Amino acid sequence: MTEPFVKVPHWVVEYLMTAELNMTQSRIFNAVVRYTFGYNKQEGWLSLDYLSQLTRCDKRQVRRELKRMIDRQIILERKEDKKRHLRINPKLKNQIEDSLDPYVEDSLDLYKEDSLDPYIKKDIKEIKDKEKYYIDLTIDDSDFINIYLNYFSEKMKKKHPRVSEDNYAFVINQIEHLKSFDVTEENWKEQVVDHFTVLPKSNNGSIVAFLHASHRYFEVHMYNQF
Repeated sequence: MTEPFVKVPHWVVEYLMTAELNMTQSRIFNAVVRYTFGYNKQEGWLSLDYLSQLTRCDKRQVRRELKRMIDRQIILERKEDKKRHLRINPKLKNQIEDSLDPYVEDSLDLYKEDSLDPYIKKDIKEIKDKEKYYIDLTIDDSDFINIYLNYFSEKMKKKHPRVSEDNYAFVINQIEHLKSFDVTEENWKEQVVDHFTVLPKSNNGSIVAFLHASHRYFEVHMYNQF
């Protein structure tokens, strides 16, 4: 009889406590967990189409974010007979004991710096150092972004400025959030056109600012990414 739950190792949960993943990456991570640990397997055969179906994310978006996770060695990929086999990288496992001692006065004492996995160390260091990496928005990111970039190019006569990783995650997550409230491409386009029609010259037209005000345009509260 199949158990009605997934047995997830503690180190996977502990990794997620500090991992810098956007919403699409989190969904992909959980899908891989479900179809590996969920079936007591180390790896699972997961096509892009199936990942897109599981995560309810556009296939192009899944392809892009999965590649980034593979590049960061969060997920390992193995191809065999034209099939894509995925697994959570076991090197993400840190040296924390599988179960916390309930008699320890402060459980945080267990989280010594030298016990953290190298990948988690890197994430924490990047946050502390406030390092910023900038990303180009492309038409492949989403149909909503494609619409916005077209109007930006027409209005501003230049390329949209690059955005930080944090802002990129915000853009992707907020757009998915709007879609979850049934905001259609037509609704989006209407508000984008209106936005650029009244855009003051002092405004650089960034989609980040537009999305920060999207609760007014679409009467949908902001996605809480933190």
